[in-house]
Amino acid sequence: ALPDSGNIYTLQQFNNKTFIGTKNTNFFAVSTDGFITYTLLNPVTPNDSVDEVYGIIDDTTFVAYSGDQADPNYGELYQTTDGGTTWSMKFDTLSIFTQLFATKNNIIFAPGGVDIYCISYNKGASWIYSEQVFNVLGLCDFYSGIITSDSMIIIGGTDFSSLGNPGFFRSHNLGMSWVYTELQPITALVTNIKEWAQDTLYACGYIPANGNYYGYYIISDDNGLSWSINQITNGYRLNDIIFRDRANGFVVGGIDYLWYQPTPANADGMIGVTSDSGQTWTTYSTGIATLFQKIVLLEDDSTAIISGTNGVLLRWNTFSPITSAEPIQFGKPEMPMWLPVPSSGKILLNAPMSPGMRCSIYDLQGKKVFEIQNALPGEITLPTGLYFARFEQSGLLVHTQKLVIE
Repeated sequence: ALPDSGNIYTLQQFNNKTFIGTKNTNFFAVSTDGFITYTLLNPVTPNDSVDEVYGIIDDTTFVAYSGDQADPNYGELYQTTDGGTTWSMKFDTLSIFTQLFATKNNIIFAPGGVDIYCISYNKGASWIYSEQVFNVLGLCDFYSGIITSDSMIIIGGTDFSSLGNPGFFRSHNLGMSWVYTELQPITALVTNIKEWAQDTLYACGYIPANGNYYGYYIISDDNGLSWSINQITNGYRLNDIIFRDRANGFVVGGIDYLWYQPTPANADGMIGVTSDSGQTWTTYSTGIATLFQKIVLLEDDSTAIISGTNGVLLRWNTFSPITSAEPIQFGKPEMPMWLPVPSSGKILLNAPMSPGMRCSIYDLQGKKVFEIQNALPGEITLPTGLYFARFEQSGLLVHTQKLVIE
């Protein structure tokens, strides 16, 4: 589990890096090895009373939304362009957001509750806000979105099935105007939508009914014009879905409970597996006290990382039984070092430095020849000689390293 047992709502894979962030305890980190080791990043706010969800745009540009837990109708949008060293607030609104996701051409969606959304066309540097412009019965919350080959789609639904069917809005002009399509005959709240290939979309969701939850998988082969639906679970809600290839896919979820309450003892994380393109699914109860939120596949397409509430993070080889999935135990963050040693002149910082960390390099005479602070991995060149690197965190010595340049 995480050191602070926060709810892990951010789990995103980008450029062989896996980012995680907690929604309410200010933990933000990145790993290049499936969280065998990891590097802490600077969270957007230092106050534990806020919710935070992150979107990774590129190696150094992140966006985040933050909202006060005591006031669910309050949200702020932030951006960093230096890997999280410094954050700046870009938008402030009396609304709540449900997700942040980056899309093509530097466009970012921030969908929210009560039929609102924000959109940025410049990696989060500025935002355009639309409030209550749709007013469609049954579409109370936007939960996901995607840019396909020819359009932009935002999709959602409601936890109250009596209000009507969910649906989606499609725009062919980058959000300037929208057309609504009801997801007939689907009454599920759709929690995630993804694209297999051109014109093929898939998603998961759930229907609340009679005090129970029924999880569903839906697919469209005509870019969302029509959909087929397949029930996966009875008693579990589904939060995320991913396919390793066209045949093999995975869903995650669990027994539902109110997100703002502590994780109850009867919480149960669930993983579902299909090997026939979603026609049939096998579901597994893990017995872990969590509600799984996200799943990503690492670059090898065999290892999955699954996040949930209560600080749960799993690593699972998807070619092995689900019983082999192992909780990730967090130890010390990965320590930045200069590699290789010895070197022929160029050395590379292997991991990002934590916020407030400084590295000074000295020659044998004690002369400082180089210094950096809050640095990302990068390369420098030094003359032939023997050096010592001194890493300090907030003025305190963390470790030293001997550098040999040949």
